Amino acid sequence: MTKRFSPYALFLVLLFLIGDCTFLQNASVETSAEQQQGGAAARPWFRAVTPLRQLYVSPTGAGDGKSSSPMSLKKAIDTAKAGDLYWLQEGQYKGAFILQKNSGTEKNPIIFRGTPGRRVVIQGSIQVYTAYTWIWGLEIMDPGGVSETSGVDMLAPGIHVINNVIHDQKGKVGIGAWQTGEDQVIYGNIVYKQIPKQNNPHNLYIQNDFAHMGYKYIVNNMFLDSRDATDATYNVHAYTQESLITGLWFEQNIVRNGMFLIGGFNLPADHEVVNQSYFYKSPVQIGYRRPTQVRFQYNYLGRSELITQYFWGFGETQYKQTAPNIYSNNEILLPPAPHVDFSTSAFLGPERCDGCAKIRPVDIFDHNKYSSPFHARFYADNKNLGVLGMDGWRNATAEAGKRFDQNSVVVSAPRETKVVILKNDYEPSRAHLVVYNWSNVAKVRIDLGSFLHAGQRFTIFDAEKVFQTPTLSGVYGGPIELSMGKEFGAFVIIQQ
Repeated sequence: MTKRFSPYALFLVLLFLIGDCTFLQNASVETSAEQQQGGAAARPWFRAVTPLRQLYVSPTGAGDGKSSSPMSLKKAIDTAKAGDLYWLQEGQYKGAFILQKNSGTEKNPIIFRGTPGRRVVIQGSIQVYTAYTWIWGLEIMDPGGVSETSGVDMLAPGIHVINNVIHDQKGKVGIGAWQTGEDQVIYGNIVYKQIPKQNNPHNLYIQNDFAHMGYKYIVNNMFLDSRDATDATYNVHAYTQESLITGLWFEQNIVRNGMFLIGGFNLPADHEVVNQSYFYKSPVQIGYRRPTQVRFQYNYLGRSELITQYFWGFGETQYKQTAPNIYSNNEILLPPAPHVDFSTSAFLGPERCDGCAKIRPVDIFDHNKYSSPFHARFYADNKNLGVLGMDGWRNATAEAGKRFDQNSVVVSAPRETKVVILKNDYEPSRAHLVVYNWSNVAKVRIDLGSFLHAGQRFTIFDAEKVFQTPTLSGVYGGPIELSMGKEFGAFVIIQQ
């Protein structure tokens, strides 16, 4: 199907307003490690499929699903077969939609997809109980609280939630991804503006059981501004009291203005991966009430601290320690608290003890970059030393079993603008754009040549205004001048 873009994404083709050059700043652009390697790295979250048949749905449909005679969404849900792709046409579909009759297969999923370039709105929610069902390219909102469930609930194996915009969920979680099956993927979504209703409706609430289900992949999403709802509303709430939160793989996500948590009660959390993600004013907490093992690498924390108070320590007696902790090649810049809040945790007897265990020799905490002055809070080997500088941190960790940050560096506060382009595996014409405007200039000059070619039309939207007026539209002819006027921005770029 030819991709079409609605008038609001096309009519603003004016070149960007040209201001005083003193308000411009050049910015280098980074792409993912995988993209730098030419796509050689594995992408276990991506699967290309060829539908067996394609049908069409409209808000007023009453036909048989032909393009000239679209069916209703209810009929599509009730009659779907493995291998079906349903194109949802522009408009509003109101209701709490429950998918529980027919499942797809790993090779032939059932796909409900919004027509590209059209505003396809679910005014309510989607609960997916059917295996290998994909929800793709929809705007899902419920400001009136029509539904009692999450914007999208993932309740079966093989569910993929791809490139949706989920917002204004009143009193409900944006995406609920539970311990309900293997091969679940959350990719390319933008989740923001949860509306509290005497509760804390997180953007993403997630659980998983690695031993039985393998990794659950959360890749290339934006989780934004949960703190605007309540201080206890999280952008990412990987938490449980009775279930499991093992085997969560986070990669290339953008997290702004709200807590990121992996941790809970019940059993220790292991096989956690947080890789090449971008945080702004978003504390990262690894562990809560139970020892936690994680691989935390190539992440960029702007005005965000790393809290690892349940770092799985040496001498565990009750649970098998599956892998080392690895914290490497991260940048932690201008945090509001110590860069690292660290303590060990382990069951050294019948009860868990925090701050008692030594550090395992196999653990890695090195090759990181911190803004000056560096501070870390230390509690391990029964020594609560409070806040330390770099030399004290290195010496304290060495005495506790493993010297940390031996090859890390402390640098001046950032001034150069940092720009990252995250290309979309499922829609090559789409990318997420991250801008850390450390000098807080009015406009930033950005080279988008790694994503756009000369003469190509494009549109850039603010992440929370994807279906509104573009920030910038035009024909690409070299570096663009992107209006900022703030320290951090998250955007969507669309090729046309």
